[in-house]
Amino acid sequence: MKAPDWDETLLAEHRQCLTAESAQRAFDILVLAALLLPAFDCSPARHGDIRDFRYKDRATGEWPFAFIVKRKDLLFYVRKQGVPRIAGGLAALKERLRKVEENERGEFTVRVSSADEARRLIALLFGDFHSSSVAVRHWWVSHRHAPRQEIEGGYIWSPGKSKNEVNNESCRNMLAAQAGDIVFSFADAVIGAVGVVLGRAREAPEPPETGAVAGTHRIVAGWQLPVRFTEFAHPLRTMEHAADLASVLPKKHPPLSPSGVGIRGVYLSAVPEAMVIVLRRLLGGQVEAVEEKIRSAVGAELLDERAEETIRLRTDIGPIEKEQLIRARRGQGAFRQHVEEIEGGCRLTGLLDRRHVLACHIKPWRESDDREKTDGFNGLLFSPHIGHLFDRGYISFSDDGHLLVSRHLNPRVLTVWHLEPQFKVEGFRPEQCVYLEYHRREVFEQHDRGRRSASGS
Repeated sequence: MKAPDWDETLLAEHRQCLTAESAQRAFDILVLAALLLPAFDCSPARHGDIRDFRYKDRATGEWPFAFIVKRKDLLFYVRKQGVPRIAGGLAALKERLRKVEENERGEFTVRVSSADEARRLIALLFGDFHSSSVAVRHWWVSHRHAPRQEIEGGYIWSPGKSKNEVNNESCRNMLAAQAGDIVFSFADAVIGAVGVVLGRAREAPEPPETGAVAGTHRIVAGWQLPVRFTEFAHPLRTMEHAADLASVLPKKHPPLSPSGVGIRGVYLSAVPEAMVIVLRRLLGGQVEAVEEKIRSAVGAELLDERAEETIRLRTDIGPIEKEQLIRARRGQGAFRQHVEEIEGGCRLTGLLDRRHVLACHIKPWRESDDREKTDGFNGLLFSPHIGHLFDRGYISFSDDGHLLVSRHLNPRVLTVWHLEPQFKVEGFRPEQCVYLEYHRREVFEQHDRGRRSASGS
């Protein structure tokens, strides 16, 4: 998140100092990641000739990470406060990244010079959840004939392949978009809305309302992508900000000309990281507000859908393993079997009938690695209403079994569901405690950070 002293001018100067395009891409990815990290206040800074970018932990006030902007690369510092936060320590850093050193103070430095290195570093420092957030792609849709119908209808539609290469690029982009991606909506010379992709594109004929507006409706095969749009209170007129946007336009199929005018024929275009940063700045926090609003309603499901899609696309594992990992998301298959070998029933309600209890992950499924997704020690059996509270961080447990109740939980829920705040269950095994520590740190009382899990997952 942006710190109160965030300086856009200084940030732009930092980027301009980088002479290598690959380093600029790495810079864009790290900055975009910083904007999406709810636990940190981040900001660019300068001390004499040193240009840096800092991460401040909002909970502790510590500064565990920072990076210095060089000419050809970025020098990322893992300070003393940050070292314990890296699972696997120096060895894990060296395994994922090439240029890693340890100084005499026990701090780590990593030279980052490419987009791939930046993404690998983010995954290691901030976990798969934040990595997937950074991996979210941004798209630009230039509504052709019926912007109102598409925005209110919650979709965008493009014809299938044709002889027109620009149309084909839009078609490929429709198929590449995934749940959780962001779509900037452009019509009538303004960016007037932003949307979140809710799922994969599916084959569909041209919507009647779209063709009716254009006066050309035919039964044309194409692709329809579900997108939940929200309109901005203050739309962005691109021609008024052409100077800011011209230098960050994509080289392939740009949606705008350098003068800020929409390019005819480009329907769905990929937005590069540098342009994302500029657009978010120009829109003045409106994008973040809309994202929070949409994801507060469907965020956990979006993240789970995205993680499942990633598994389906993997080539390093076979179909049987894929199926087990995906079934584990819903508390089924090998995962449930392994949990039932450890747990006898719901610890809070005492219900033993396994037909009516859910196998729930302690560390959320989407944030777990392959082993953790099916590990029986990473699961508990709960009555459905208890699983609901646990998955969403309204309750947790201490290692010795004391029930922990979130300060955000309506006390009426405890009364109606006959839950005692002082309740204590049997203590947990050491292997379970590892996952419970993660739940207490990353899920419990985190309702405002979009970290909720789907029930039974």
